[in-house]
Amino acid sequence: MLLLVLLPVFNCEVNGQEMTYRELWTSGTGVVIAFFLAMGAAGSWGLAARKPWARWVLVFLEPALLLTLALNPSTWMEQEGLNVGEQAVQTLLTSLCIYACLFHLPGMRRYYEAANPAA
Repeated sequence: MLLLVLLPVFNCEVNGQEMTYRELWTSGTGVVIAFFLAMGAAGSWGLAARKPWARWVLVFLEPALLLTLALNPSTWMEQEGLNVGEQAVQTLLTSLCIYACLFHLPGMRRYYEAANPAA
């Protein structure tokens, strides 16, 4: 998916409107999508490789996306009239759930302990 965002192969559709490759990047939407995809890929690959940092990348994926969207006023949040405060609460709850699953589920603890017996 990241390659499809980075390469000018085709136009895409955002919120029901067709957007050219140039519009995607000049509006800032391309940066947000690429950032989100890159963080998600890094976290997922790191999780599969049992890297301890990968769990933190996945926990902070949602807050990083919200921050990126909030700092870019031409994003869909402004167009849709979304309240940043409500989005922040939802993001916090989502991150807490991800944290609880990745750090406190017994299966995840065993998964990481098997990779790092000394930890």
